[in-house]
Amino acid sequence: MPDTKITALTAISTVDPAVDVLPIVDVSDTTMAASGTTKKITSNQILGAGGTATLASATITGDLTVDTSTLKVDSANNRVGIVTASPRSGFALDVLGNAALGDSTTGGSSRLTLDGSGTAGNVPMIRFRSAGVQKAFFGLSGGFFGDTSTDALIATDAAGAAIRFCVSDTGTEAMRLNSTGLGVGVTPSAWSTYKAIQVGQLGAFWANPSGTDVYLSANQYFGSGSDRYIANGLATIYKQNAGVHSWLIAPSGTAGNAITFTQAMTLDASGNLLVGTTSALIASSRRLSVVGTVAAALQSTGAATVEAVNVWHTATTGNNIFIDFDTEASVTSRGSISYNRSGGLVAYNTTSDYRAKDIIGPVSNSGSVIDSLKVYIGKMKGASVERPMLVAHEAQTVAPYAVTGEKDAVDVDGNPRYQQMDVSSFVPLLIAEIQSLRTRVAALEA
Repeated sequence: MPDTKITALTAISTVDPAVDVLPIVDVSDTTMAASGTTKKITSNQILGAGGTATLASATITGDLTVDTSTLKVDSANNRVGIVTASPRSGFALDVLGNAALGDSTTGGSSRLTLDGSGTAGNVPMIRFRSAGVQKAFFGLSGGFFGDTSTDALIATDAAGAAIRFCVSDTGTEAMRLNSTGLGVGVTPSAWSTYKAIQVGQLGAFWANPSGTDVYLSANQYFGSGSDRYIANGLATIYKQNAGVHSWLIAPSGTAGNAITFTQAMTLDASGNLLVGTTSALIASSRRLSVVGTVAAALQSTGAATVEAVNVWHTATTGNNIFIDFDTEASVTSRGSISYNRSGGLVAYNTTSDYRAKDIIGPVSNSGSVIDSLKVYIGKMKGASVERPMLVAHEAQTVAPYAVTGEKDAVDVDGNPRYQQMDVSSFVPLLIAEIQSLRTRVAALEA
């Protein structure tokens, strides 16, 4: 066909890249033959030929669609995306710089949105691989999973009310965090007022968010306004509050029931240790106060040359009082052990103030009492030295005030409860007899 002038070509009103052609000229045809040299090619043929094209400047108005469903510039919504099914997209980036992956069409208000399909918690949202092998991923449920689809490392419970922390190789829950506290190896009990870290079945560390008190407890939680047993058994609490340390105990109880605690020991803010009481005895300056049926039992496991109890008084003037003995609810002094500085000796004192005595009269039968006491030569069992001695139950018939205990008494286990005797009680009797003897000797000498 003959060549046609460009000015004679019909203008293209609607573009069809598959049909509309572009005329081209073979520049090697210098003879410009009348026919056969004019070539034509469509737009799609140019794009399908591959290669690289560089545009100095270009403006595209409207949507640019490549392969109709793959890449799309969405000018109406100010975004660009890789479209999978309009208007959905596998990737979208909006004008604010927010990116979305998955079924979302926009990043929304988040810089990155991952939007998957399905409801299973083990459907990966972010996947971590090593050498092509899956190691861990984030699932649709919000959980962080281990190297298999069932091993959730961090996830929420079905109701979304707790965060679960699990062991990766077994999927076993190791820790749970909910509104009442953190449970390690256990779902936290129904704590109220306080927030707790509960370890295993029975142990808990808890505190008052609006107070100063903190606690460490066993088999106890605070719920419905009171202390309660977690399981059947004993319960204990260690408490700190405003510088005071307290140890509380409770008898065995039933799971869920209220607990009645007894404060067994206290270390107050002044450094005083109180056992069996909540206040210092006699005066607040007492560093140790002990109250009980048997207030104290001391045992030494050291060598015989090591003291079982050491009492050290550092005052360098006056008579040092080591121990004071009192009775009655109103504290009545009965005696003491002290150091008599002027005499240079340790004094074992019994209260002898006239105000504590009712004097009846002088002793008149000292000789008959002394004559009634039987004195023997013997030795204590286990001892090696013989010495003069009295026998308690015999002396008790003569001077009951000098002997403690009953003859042949035993304890609940059948062990002997030996009688004891204060031989110093005979000293006034001996003095009275010596005075009587001196009077008689003086009369004889005269």
